[in-house]
Amino acid sequence: MSKPTHELEDGPALSSPNANFASTSKTTRTDSPANLDSSWAGEDASTSLGATHYLLIVLSICGLEYSTEEIAMLRDGKEQGRQAVFNVAGTWIVRIFELHDGFRRPASFLWSVLTQLESLGAAAERIRYHGVIPGTNLQYTVTMFVHGVPLTDERCSDPSVREQLVALQRSLRKISVPDTAGTVKHHMRPRLELLQRRVSVLSADVLEQVGKLACLSDFDDEKFKMVVSHCDLAPENIVGRFESESPSATISVIDWEFCNYVPEFRVEVQLGSESGRLLLGADFLRKSGYGPYPDHVVWTEALCMIAEDYGDEDFEAQVLLALSVR
Repeated sequence: MSKPTHELEDGPALSSPNANFASTSKTTRTDSPANLDSSWAGEDASTSLGATHYLLIVLSICGLEYSTEEIAMLRDGKEQGRQAVFNVAGTWIVRIFELHDGFRRPASFLWSVLTQLESLGAAAERIRYHGVIPGTNLQYTVTMFVHGVPLTDERCSDPSVREQLVALQRSLRKISVPDTAGTVKHHMRPRLELLQRRVSVLSADVLEQVGKLACLSDFDDEKFKMVVSHCDLAPENIVGRFESESPSATISVIDWEFCNYVPEFRVEVQLGSESGRLLLGADFLRKSGYGPYPDHVVWTEALCMIAEDYGDEDFEAQVLLALSVR
């Protein structure tokens, strides 16, 4: 296997995957490879050959030399998320993606978040390269491969795991949110309008069960703030080396592709309720610096998330499901 030897601008040569480049931000060259499709939707971009073509360009940009035999495709980029993911020699994870779906942030945002988390010693994967493939609208990130296995449901209650996750959440709250991200009230206005349209088609008995919902005036910007959130924190995205005889394990949170600015009470929905993908509970959230929040605010946020994910035809069924675990 060829070792990466790319020398980043303003940084030392990368001689091992553990080299520290948290302070280096210049990651791409300006020369454009020839004959690139202008977008992910180019003539062959939706095929595995097209995705691999762009991977080789990214590796060249970063000065990383590997044979195709050392590359494993994890996602081909043809699914709805339009993201191709590669494991390169068990050393790097390369993601190549578009921003068209409105959920992903630019690669530069992920670079900023992950390098700040690294400087804080948080349990998150390490990013080493990022950028835009010249001549295209394709973004890319290159992170260090994390060895280990996904967290199991049984391990979720492990004190050492919870301690590291608390530290991670507290670190995320320390990351400054720019004014361009908008205020909580600004963020909630269109979401409440969408929720109102969805709620208007509910049957009378379901509407009665929904109960009190928050209105725009409840989201005072002096009460709540926007924070950075992983937005997809689930057991499969928490990796560690878990030994049966060991009382503790070092973990790392991976797959930050949906990381974004969110109202802080959304974290309560994601991690503190049965409707979330990872139930860590109220005690975990309080230790992490979140809440408590008014029940109707959290409930409204949960319904806003459902309204964003489902159309009128599926909304009522999803609301009933949320009511069953409320």
